[in-house]
Formats: sequence, C-alpha cells, structure tokens
Amino acid sequence: MGAGSVIHGMHEEQDIMKMGGLRSKMPQTFFVFMIGWLAICGIPFFSGFFSKDEILWMAYSSPHGSVVLWAVGAATAVMTAFYMTRLFYLTFLGKPRYHEDPHHHVHESPAVMTMPLMVLALLSAIGGFMGIPHASWLGHWLAPVVPESHALREGVSASMEWILMGVSVAGAAVGIFFAFSTYKDLAKAEARKRQFAWLHRLLENKWYIDEIYEALFVKPIHTLSQGLWKGFDVAVIDRIVLGFGRVSQMTGQAVRTLQTGSIQVYAFMLLIGIVVTVGYLVYGMA
Repeated sequence: MGAGSVIHGMHEEQDIMKMGGLRSKMPQTFFVFMIGWLAICGIPFFSGFFSKDEILWMAYSSPHGSVVLWAVGAATAVMTAFYMTRLFYLTFLGKPRYHEDPHHHVHESPAVMTMPLMVLALLSAIGGFMGIPHASWLGHWLAPVVPESHALREGVSASMEWILMGVSVAGAAVGIFFAFSTYKDLAKAEARKRQFAWLHRLLENKWYIDEIYEALFVKPIHTLSQGLWKGFDVAVIDRIVLGFGRVSQMTGQAVRTLQTGSIQVYAFMLLIGIVVTVGYLVYGMA
C-alpha cells in the first residue's frame, strides 16, 4: 500500500536502496504505508491479524489440516513480517540515501493518490473486525454461498487456537525485530549477505522455481514442438500440400498447350471432333 505514491514522489525511482528517510518528505504516504505494513505483518488488531489467524487455524485444525501445513504457513508469516519490515525501514526510516536533483525534489504525492490510500488504510486498520472468527456477521451473510465450517480434526481442542494465535504473533514480532536489527546497519546487512551468500542467491532467484519449471516443462515441450514441426509438419504435411499444388500446376501447364486462344485452332479441333464422332456413328455402329 503506497508503493505507487513513493515511486511518484521519488520521480520513478524503484530501488529502495536509493531511498531512506522519506518519513519527513512524505508524511501522509508514510502513515498509510505504516498501517499497511502492520496489517500485512499480522499485528493485532489490524485486518491482516484476523485473516492470518483464521488461515493458520484452519490449516492446523480442519479435517484436511495438519501440523506441517500450519508450520509452513507460520514460517511464511515470519518471512512476510521480515521482508515487509525491510521494505518499510529502508524506504521511510534511517538516513536518506538519495540525491535530490535541483529540478526534481522528493515530494508528497497529490491528494488524488493519497486519499484512496487513506481509505485503504482505514479498512486495513478496522476492516478485520467484520470477520472476527466465530462471531462474523460477514461469514453468516456469505453462508449461502460459502458455507461456514467449524469442524475440527480428531484430537484438536478449540482452545488450541489461542495458543497458535500467540505463537503467530510472536513469530511476526521476531521477523520485525530481526529485520530492524539487520537493516539499521547496512554494513552489517551486507556482511550477513556475504555470510549467507548461498541463501541470498536462493531467495534472490526465487528458489529457482522458474529455472526448474523451464527445465522440466518449457524446454522439453519446445524440443518436442520443434521435432513435430520439422519432422511432421514440414516433412509430411507441407510436402503433401505442395505436392497437390505441383500436380495441379503440371496439369494446368499440360492443358494450357491446348488453350492457345486461336479461333482457327479451336475450329480445327472442333472439326476433328465432328469427324471422329461421325466416323464412330457410321463405322462403329455398322
């Protein structure tokens, strides 16, 4: 929330390492961004807190849930809190790392951009109360379309939700604290980057999902497609189609020798046809 406003105020700059200290330059954007940051981190009682708690609880307690699913979701929530705090801190807090152009000063975005963000910030701050688990009028209203389910898998106690809620909030706090402690000193962050270079490469390349997908699916399908194209489409289909075309062309060339355009030739051929016909009628039927 507010990323477009920041980019606009920074004159299209999108590298957060070239920002910092924008809180004083963009107070309105800073405020709405902070609300969005707290909500996405799942801090009580912002909207993200309720949605995250409900998702994690269902991942743990539903008949199709498990501890493993909950653990994966909880770990993801911690990482979310970490990277969102990194984004928030490097953009708005700390010392400025940008160089202002005399003709392009860093500035707050106009109201046409900040007012919609304020509406979104308000919803992020209080919107979660519309869907409080087990007491949601919104869930009851949507029940005809999305049926409510409170079934728990065997061995799960309803009171466990409170424990898991506390664990997830503590995890968000850990992610926030670790991000603040890391990026308040960029030299320290760079040292950790070198220390865990393999992990940094893994995350920077998005777990190499794109490369794996390309190796398993894109390249084999591309190779197969090229083989079908050259081995069947070009070698078989095209030759058949072109063969018909060549036969038609040859037939046309042969017939064309008879179509000279000369009336005398046509009259002579007509005469020959008449003679042959008369001859057949006279001698063939005798």
